Amino acid sequence: MQLAYEFAERKGLQHPFNQEKKSAGKDWLRLFLRRHPGIAIRQPEPTSVDGARGFNTDSMGRFFTLLEKLMNEYHPPATAKYNMDETGLSSAQSRSSKVLGRAGTHQIGIISSADRGLHTTVVCCASAAGHYVPPYFLFKRTRMTPLLGNDAPPGSVIKGNDCGWMTQEKFLEWLQHFINTVRSSMENKVLLILDGHSSHTGSLSAIDLARENGVVMLCLPPHTTNKLQPLDVSFFRPLKTHFLQAQETWLRNNPGRKISAFQIAHLVNSAYSKAESISNAVSGFEKTGIFPCNRHVFADEDFAPSTLVSNTPAADEDADRDQCNPCSSQQPSTSRQGSSSGRTGQHPSAATNSSRPQHTADSAHVFAEHDHVELDSDTDTENADELRAKTVNYVCEHVHEYDDMQADALNPDMPAGVRFTSIMDRISAMATPTTLVGELEISCTAHVLQRPNFCLLWAHWSGVRVPDGVCRSKYRHGQGDLSPVWGQCRSLRLPSPG
Repeated sequence: MQLAYEFAERKGLQHPFNQEKKSAGKDWLRLFLRRHPGIAIRQPEPTSVDGARGFNTDSMGRFFTLLEKLMNEYHPPATAKYNMDETGLSSAQSRSSKVLGRAGTHQIGIISSADRGLHTTVVCCASAAGHYVPPYFLFKRTRMTPLLGNDAPPGSVIKGNDCGWMTQEKFLEWLQHFINTVRSSMENKVLLILDGHSSHTGSLSAIDLARENGVVMLCLPPHTTNKLQPLDVSFFRPLKTHFLQAQETWLRNNPGRKISAFQIAHLVNSAYSKAESISNAVSGFEKTGIFPCNRHVFADEDFAPSTLVSNTPAADEDADRDQCNPCSSQQPSTSRQGSSSGRTGQHPSAATNSSRPQHTADSAHVFAEHDHVELDSDTDTENADELRAKTVNYVCEHVHEYDDMQADALNPDMPAGVRFTSIMDRISAMATPTTLVGELEISCTAHVLQRPNFCLLWAHWSGVRVPDGVCRSKYRHGQGDLSPVWGQCRSLRLPSPG
């Protein structure tokens, strides 16, 4: 409304606006909206810088290309396309519903269960046809009791661990629950769409279990779940709204009592039964363009934030990128996105798009590594070897740039503690999406830079493995023997590009 005042002043228009506040009034806004029914007031959804950078035309194009390939290969019906995701629920209300109060009263109190509630993870899964897999509860408890599952949604699974977050072990349990429910097999394959968190894709046991039972797992690109995850788009908001209402009803009916872990399943059941409508599930798949498959579902304005931040250097927020999972220990997160700084020295064969994922658990990489998709292996291997060789050759020719003094000179705008790690970003940017980045690049870089501790950090950021047989502690302190792998790198060396 201040903008309306400034506009009227600039144009010299007569107006009744408040001169002291330099703003139009609520009556003017109400009449303005009445005159322009195509305009509405909406609360904007916050989007992080990583989210804005990750949701771009390139990552969406690669995802839908892979999705279309799977559709053409398996022809799964709507009943065989599933999306799974976790959400966290607390015994303490995250917010309260609006109430009527006496005019002039600015604060109205409400009893809450606790200042800080008990966290419970609930895993939900739905198909494009509107079929829901019974939820999987993960309590922050090591001593379980059947009472925790009292009045839970029918077919629910009740589990616990010492942190209450999803882990690789618990995901394996959920995957078996999913297979038992949908009855997938090699003759009756299903497509499971999920995010690429390390708890989902970091376990070969889960990959093998999925492959043996006809579950084709497709990972969403990093930092795109708010736009591309069907459950995020259409299901979790009504679920949490109904869960909040169930909490308030329980507190009114049980004055003076707190909501404990033993009431969570009952409250979720009340909310879940209202949110698990067919329309909510179908709408989520339609709005994300997953079913029916529609790569043009997003308009140009949806990608506008990615162009705004594309030239902004990514901050070092690795500690916050593991989705606050205290149960995971140094596991490479497969939902991370590598940083391509776009500075000078980038390999000629690398694309200029700074949002390219640099990790092995991108959707195409998972399928290529674990044979979920039949690819032209000879061509892929030849391309990967050539790109790796170019990487080695490039690092060898430019190793003089990568000492500490040069790092300071090349990155004067970076904080001193991350100047050398920004060089690692430049090296990791040499890989392309068709390359399975792995031990070769890490070992080569560790050798020529004589900085294996930074290479270990790079490996963790990029979601790749430390070379087999190399002790992590020795590798971290520069004592590991990398000469065998280095010899392999030298054998692949090619002439300089161009």
